[in-house]
Amino acid sequence: MTRTARPPACRAAGGRTKGAIMTQWHDRAWGMWRYLVLRGRFFIQASDAVVARHWQWFLFAGLLTPGLPVVSLFMVPAALFAQDLSAAHAFGWHFGVTLLFEAGALAWVLPQRRFLRGGAFRDYIRTLPISGIARCTVSSVLLFVVDILLFMPAVIGTGMAGHATIFDLACDIEKMLAFVAIILMVQLGIVERLPFLLLAGLPADIVFAAAASIADSTAAMLVLSGAVACALPCAVLAMRAERFRACRAGKVGRPVGRLRPKARLPAVWRVQFGILARNPVISAGCAVLSVAVPVGAGALIRAFDYDGRAPVAIVVGMAIVAFVLANLYRLLADAHAMARPLFMTLPLSRNFWPIRDCCLVVGLGMVPLIVFGGILLAHRLVSQWAFMGLAAGYVVLLALLRVVVGTDTRFRFMLAAAFSIAWAGAAIAGVSG
Repeated sequence: MTRTARPPACRAAGGRTKGAIMTQWHDRAWGMWRYLVLRGRFFIQASDAVVARHWQWFLFAGLLTPGLPVVSLFMVPAALFAQDLSAAHAFGWHFGVTLLFEAGALAWVLPQRRFLRGGAFRDYIRTLPISGIARCTVSSVLLFVVDILLFMPAVIGTGMAGHATIFDLACDIEKMLAFVAIILMVQLGIVERLPFLLLAGLPADIVFAAAASIADSTAAMLVLSGAVACALPCAVLAMRAERFRACRAGKVGRPVGRLRPKARLPAVWRVQFGILARNPVISAGCAVLSVAVPVGAGALIRAFDYDGRAPVAIVVGMAIVAFVLANLYRLLADAHAMARPLFMTLPLSRNFWPIRDCCLVVGLGMVPLIVFGGILLAHRLVSQWAFMGLAAGYVVLLALLRVVVGTDTRFRFMLAAAFSIAWAGAAIAGVSG
């Protein structure tokens, strides 16, 4: 049987279709390039003073660091990153070092976030048909350019790490790329005000620390590859969802995609999490510290070899976590005060929001409590009854810190610290007794 020739009309239609597709892709690429150029030009013109101040602080820190000027400022974190790539340390050490690098990256980008996001130019961008993926892609490119100085120690540290074979070098390069991706993801969540990316940073840190603590290069590479394979589709789907993009402080005047009623959060939770999403710096800082403090307490207890000082360290860590989470009360209370004229028209009691804010903060405080409880009970540092009393006192402390919000702003910090210190002293006495 002979093959039937394609009709000329079909060939012409196929040619026109291919030409239209190529033209569409060309227009999209050109539009993306123009958008990147406009954002970059705005960043250069609007942030010249901030960038100059950053370079001054950078050079000043380089002069203060012992060793060769500026060069030692790269070599110290590079040596630390080289140790982070090796499997000579435990999981907790790698996790703590990863959080330390992330804190430095956030401290570098936070003063520039308003200009990276677009500033006043952002209001004009909202009127254009630019998708969320395009905005995040351009922001990621700008962040990568801004973070060149931060990524140089990672590149140098990868070269400093010992490599027995080419495969070990490839594994370390994959770890470095995953580390860069995590840094960009967390920074993108701050710049674009996407809480999902900030929350995704914690499991990404856990996966990276787990891969870094594995001695076998094959297993470490499989762990990182599986994490990337699972994270990329989730990130793309999250950025495509209109409801995910609506978490930003400035909402686009387009209809938000509807979800099924069963999949929606309760109205109270949507209000509370929306308030926290509009303050990503403080919310993310509280979340990171509430996880970093239990991890640091666990490392300190391991250094104490689980002796009698371990319960004291746990109690102090619980008091610090409660003091940190109390900052969320201020964000929630300030937002409720602004909307008080609206709430007065609704049939709500006076204690409606304070009670629900307490429930939210106490619920968020359960995550570090589980970590603290696992350390205490796994190593039998205290009895079960003592831990139950300690957990109940921790919940009471979180609830009592809500009272501090109603006091004068000049005394809030002192009262919150006094509550936490008094509780820590009573708890230490109870555990020691």
